[in-house]
Amino acid sequence: MNDLEIKKQAEFLRTKANELIAESVEATPGRLSEINVELTSVKAWFSEQLDDILVFKADRLSDLRKEFGNTAAAKTEWNACPQGKNEIKLRGVIGRIRDIVSVNKQRLQVKRDEAWGQY
Repeated sequence: MNDLEIKKQAEFLRTKANELIAESVEATPGRLSEINVELTSVKAWFSEQLDDILVFKADRLSDLRKEFGNTAAAKTEWNACPQGKNEIKLRGVIGRIRDIVSVNKQRLQVKRDEAWGQY
């Protein structure tokens, strides 16, 4: 997959995740479970993209440390480069999906407890 295809796929999946998150607010328990599965699949794709960046991050940071003379400057430069910015975005998307899946699981647990008269 080339960079343009990856960007298109990322935008599609980001939009899909936002739609699923919005839908989860009013979803029934069965649909909420399906939403969690779909969101987890989306998160897995973004995690794979993050892995691709992290594989090369250590080498690049090492080069930047040599170039700039210290770790803080190397990290700042990394965060400013396209791969660093992409890493930040990917971590944000993954974190938000992880949070909403966790909230959905809590909502499902409350529904389960209510069904058994234990809440």
